[in-house]
Amino acid sequence: MSFSRQNSIRTVVAAAVAAAAMLLACAAVGTASANAAFGLNSFDVTFKNADGTPATQAGSHPFEMTTSFNVDYSQDESGLVFESLKDADFEQILGLVGDATAYPRCSSVDFATGRPEVGTGVANCDDDTAVGTVRAIIHIPTASSSWAPVYNLDPPPGVAATLGFNLSSELVTVNIGVKDGGGYNVIASLKNTPQILKVFFSELTLWGNPADPRHDPIRGRCLSASGDSFGLCPAEASRPFLTLPRSCSGPLETTFVANSWENPGTFVNGGVLTHDNATPANSLGITGCERLGFSPTISAAPSTKAANSSSGLDFSLDVDDEGLTAPDGLAQSDIKKTVVTLPEGVAVNPSVAGGLAACSQADLAREKVGSAPGAGCPEASKIGSVEVETPLLPEPLSGSLYAAKQGDNPFGSLLAFYIVVRNPNLGIIVKQPARVDPDPVTGRLTATADDIPQLPFSHFRLHFREGVRAPLTTPAGCGSYDTVAQLTPWAGGAPVTATSSFEITSGANGGGCPSANPAARRFAPSLSAGVTSPKAGASSPFVVKLTRPDGDQALEGFDLDLPKGVAAKLAGVPKCSEAAIASINTAVGAGQGQIANPSCPAASLLGSATVGSGVGPSPFFVQTGKVYFAGPYKGAPFSLAVVTPAVAGPFDLGTVVVRAALYVDPVDAHVTVKTDPLPTILAGIPLQIQEIRTAIDRAGFMLNPTSCDQMQIAGKVRSIHGATANVADRFRVGDCSELGFAPKLALALTGRKQTKTGGHPGVKATVTQKGIGAAGIEKAVVKLPKSLALDPANAQALCEFTDGTKPDIEKHCPKGSIVGRVKATTPILDKPLAGNVYFVKNVRRNARGNLIRTLPMLVVALRGEIAVNLKGTSSTTKDGRLVNTFAAVPDAPVTKFNLNIAGGRNGILTVTRTAKSRINLCSAPKSHVATVQMDGHNGARRDFNTRVKTPCARKTKRTSAKRR
Repeated sequence: MSFSRQNSIRTVVAAAVAAAAMLLACAAVGTASANAAFGLNSFDVTFKNADGTPATQAGSHPFEMTTSFNVDYSQDESGLVFESLKDADFEQILGLVGDATAYPRCSSVDFATGRPEVGTGVANCDDDTAVGTVRAIIHIPTASSSWAPVYNLDPPPGVAATLGFNLSSELVTVNIGVKDGGGYNVIASLKNTPQILKVFFSELTLWGNPADPRHDPIRGRCLSASGDSFGLCPAEASRPFLTLPRSCSGPLETTFVANSWENPGTFVNGGVLTHDNATPANSLGITGCERLGFSPTISAAPSTKAANSSSGLDFSLDVDDEGLTAPDGLAQSDIKKTVVTLPEGVAVNPSVAGGLAACSQADLAREKVGSAPGAGCPEASKIGSVEVETPLLPEPLSGSLYAAKQGDNPFGSLLAFYIVVRNPNLGIIVKQPARVDPDPVTGRLTATADDIPQLPFSHFRLHFREGVRAPLTTPAGCGSYDTVAQLTPWAGGAPVTATSSFEITSGANGGGCPSANPAARRFAPSLSAGVTSPKAGASSPFVVKLTRPDGDQALEGFDLDLPKGVAAKLAGVPKCSEAAIASINTAVGAGQGQIANPSCPAASLLGSATVGSGVGPSPFFVQTGKVYFAGPYKGAPFSLAVVTPAVAGPFDLGTVVVRAALYVDPVDAHVTVKTDPLPTILAGIPLQIQEIRTAIDRAGFMLNPTSCDQMQIAGKVRSIHGATANVADRFRVGDCSELGFAPKLALALTGRKQTKTGGHPGVKATVTQKGIGAAGIEKAVVKLPKSLALDPANAQALCEFTDGTKPDIEKHCPKGSIVGRVKATTPILDKPLAGNVYFVKNVRRNARGNLIRTLPMLVVALRGEIAVNLKGTSSTTKDGRLVNTFAAVPDAPVTKFNLNIAGGRNGILTVTRTAKSRINLCSAPKSHVATVQMDGHNGARRDFNTRVKTPCARKTKRTSAKRR
C-alpha cells in the first residue's frame, strides 16, 4: 500500500467518522426506540493483492487480510444505544495459516509500558514486531476514530500466538490458536475486550508480508492514533506472515461467535464467504492449485534387523517446502491422504495384546491440550509416540499413538490407531485417526489416514514402540523390503508414490539368515506331556504342551499317540452335538459372546486349551479355550471340539473351532488324537503360534495306566509348508504294586448231546474282576483239560490270515468263520462291547518268505462305541493239552468278559478219547479242570485252577429210586 493511497484511505475514514458523528447527533434528539439486541453486522473478511484485487491464488501470501464489523445499535432520547463487545471467536477459512515464528515478538511489558516520547497510549514495541493495523470507531462518550499498529506479542502459556494493539490507551489482545477438531481451522479470540472502549466499528488488517516496504509509512511508531504517518519505519526482510489455503475449494467461510458485557450468557454468530470487490459481492473460491508443487518423501524401518522378531517401526514423512517461507513463493500442497503399505512379512504381532487397552471415541474426545496422562485415551492403549515439526511454530508438537477400540472408531474397523499431537505451551492439539487393513491371506498391513488437517509441516515422525510386546513383526527371511506410500495432495491431482527400503540381515535372536524358501526353513517343535498325578490306575488330569520356536515354520496340526492304558471314563459324559458346534459364530467380534454364552453344554466340558501367539519371548496367551467331548468325526468314534474365543486384550477376532478326532487302536486300544488344520491367520493377523497347551482335567475323567512300564507320548507335527517333525516325551506312572489284581475265570461247556467222545461241546468263559482302581489283565493263558481238543476241520470255514488281522475284520471274513459271540462290560463306556468271534487261519510267511503254519487263532471282535480286536492263539502242550493264549489284552478296566464258543455241528472243540477208552464228560464231571495263568499290567501274576462245568443233567431222587 503506497503512502498516497494510505492518505486517501484516511480521507475516506474521516468522512465516515463525520457521518457517524452526525448520525449520533441526530439520534440524540430523535424518537426513542427499544434497545437493539446485541449483534455484529456488516461482518466481512477480505484477502487482497497489492493492487487491491481479491487474492485467490492457492498457497500464496496475500498482501493483506482485513476483518471488519459493525455493532448493532438502536437509539433513544439519550442517543445511540448499543451493547459493548466482550468476547469473540473468529474461525478463519479452512487452510489459512500464519507463521508465528516469522517476526520478532514484543514482550508484554513493552506492550503495556508505552513510548515516553509519544505517550502512555502507544505501545513501546519495536517496529519489527508490527504485523498490521487496526482502526475503530469508539464511543467514549462521543464517536471518534482511532488507529493503532497491531503487534506480534509474546503469547501467554497455552497460546500459539498473540496479537495486540492499543486503542485510546486501552490494551486489546487477540489470541491465535487452532480449533480442536473439524478441519483444525485457525481461531482468533478476543477475551474480555475493555468495556470502556464501546467499539461501534472495527477493521483489523494483517499484512501477508509485514516486512514489505509498502507498509513502512504505517508500520509501528510511524502510525499515529489519527491515522497520520510519522515518516518511514522499515523492517528487516523476513518470511511471510500469512499463507492462503493450499487446496482449491470454496467459497470458504469465516465465522464468528460473540457476546456482550451487558449479556455475557447470550451469544450471536454469523459468517461471510470469500468474495470479490463487486457490489453486491460475488463469492469466490481458492484457485490455481495446478501451480502448487507436491513432493513429500518417506522413510520407514523396523526397530530390529532380525527376521521374524518382535519389532517397532520408525516412519517419517518429510516435506521440503521453500515456497511456504518465501515472500513471493507458493507453498506446496498439503497432504490430504496417505496410504502406506508395509512390506509383506511386516504384520501385527499378537504379543502386543498383552496388557494392551484400547481408546474409544469417547476417550479420544476427552483428550485435551492439557489433559493428564490417562484422562482421555488409557495409558495402556499407547503403542508409540509421534513428533511433528512445522516452520510455522517455534516448538514441535509431540504426542502419542493409541490403539483404537475395535468397532468403536471412525471406521468401525478391527484395527485402527489415533495420532494425538499436542503442545500445551502453544495450546495446540491435533487428533488424526488412521485405519489399518491387514491382508486376510498374508497379513500385510496398509494404513490409511484421510482428511489430514491442512496444517503445513516439515517433518512428521511416528515411532511404534519396540520391545517384547512391540506391535509388529519383521519378515521371516533376510533381504530388502520396500514400504510404499500413496500420497494424495489437497490441491488435487494424482497421488504421488513414495518408497522407502530397509534390510533384514539376521535370523531371530541373532541367528543366521533363514532360507528365502519358507519350506526350507527349520521346523523343530517340541512336546511336553503327561499326567499331573502319576499314580497307576488313578484318575489324573492329562496335559499336553506343544511349542514352536521363533523362526520355525508355522504349525498346521498334529497327531498324538497316547500311551497304552491311558483311558477316559466316557460313561455318563454327554456330547456337544454337531448342531451346537455348527452354530458357533466364528465372525470377528463374536468371541465375547461365546465366552458369555458357550454353544456347547457345560456338561460336555472336558478341560481347557491355551494358545500362546506372537513372536518374541513374551507371546500373548489366549486362555479362553475350552475342550468339549463330541461324537464321531472323520471315522473316529469320538472327537474333541476345541472352542477358543480369540479374545486378545482389546481385540476380538471371533471364535476358533478346531476338531480333533479320537481314534482307538483296535489291537491295544491306545488313543490317537488327530487335529484338523490349526488356524494360522485370523482377520489378517498371522497368529504365529508358539505354544499350545491342553489340559483334560474333568474330575474322574482321565485314567492312568495300570502298567508302570516305561512308555512315551509320541506324535507327528505338521507345518503349513508340508514339513513334519516327530516329537515325543517319556511317560511313566508309579505305585503299580499297590493295585489289586484278583481276576476270576468261570468255564462251562454247553450241549448235553456233545459230551461224549467225538462230540463238539460249546464253551462259556466268564472273566470277572474289579474295574477302575485295579490292575488290568495283560495276558491270559488257559490250559483246557485233556478231554478237550481243537478240531479245525469241523469248522464251517476259516478266515484267511490277512483278512482276519485287518481292523475291520467283519468286512472281510466269511460268516462261516464266526464261531461264537463275546461281550465285555466296562465302567468307562455307557454300553458293553459285543461282537463275534472269528476262527482265523494262522498261516503266514516270515521275513524270509517261508510259510509258518500253526493252529488257527480266535479273533474276538468287540464292537460298540469303540472297536477292539483281541487275538487268541492256540497251541498244545507236550502232554496234549490245548492251550489258549490271549497275549496282549488292552490295559482297560473291564469288569466282566463273556466269551461264548458255539458247539454242535460246526463246533471247533471236540471231546477226545484217552489211550484206553472213549470219554463221556458226564461220567466224572468234577475231574475236568483247566489251569489258568493271568498276568496283570502291573506285573502281578495269578495262577489258579478252575473246574470246567459240564452240561450233564443232575439225577433227581425219583430217578434214583426207580433205578434202585
